[in-house]
Amino acid sequence: MCNHGHASNLLPAGRGAFTLPPRRTVLPQSLARGLAMDWSFIQQNYDWLGHMVEGLVMAIVVAAIARPLYCWRDSLVIGLAFAIGHFHGREKRDYEVSVHMKPPHLDGYRFWEWNWDQATDFWPTALLLMMLLYTLIARRRA
Repeated sequence: MCNHGHASNLLPAGRGAFTLPPRRTVLPQSLARGLAMDWSFIQQNYDWLGHMVEGLVMAIVVAAIARPLYCWRDSLVIGLAFAIGHFHGREKRDYEVSVHMKPPHLDGYRFWEWNWDQATDFWPTALLLMMLLYTLIARRRA
């Protein structure tokens, strides 16, 4: 008992050490089995969607970091540009590794030679982020 009259969450384990009580599962077993996902199916068919979400989150994080120095609109432009460049660099590097390219890796910029997975990881994300970037820039000029 703690000094408030409630049972303590910590149980003595001998020699002065304490352990936490067994964890309770958040979902009942039957419900957890019903929510089981086939992650390989998601990876094969919706990998591009995960990259789009990742790009948006990355842009927001970079914008938040830039915010103390710039207004929100400029911070978002910086964040979106950073995220687009990050994804291009990551997929370019993926291509270079997949074809065992020797430095200086200039042929990696031939994105038309990227395989389907590399292209679908980059282009949908780049197009989404560019549309948002162009929208921000167009609103500023109006």
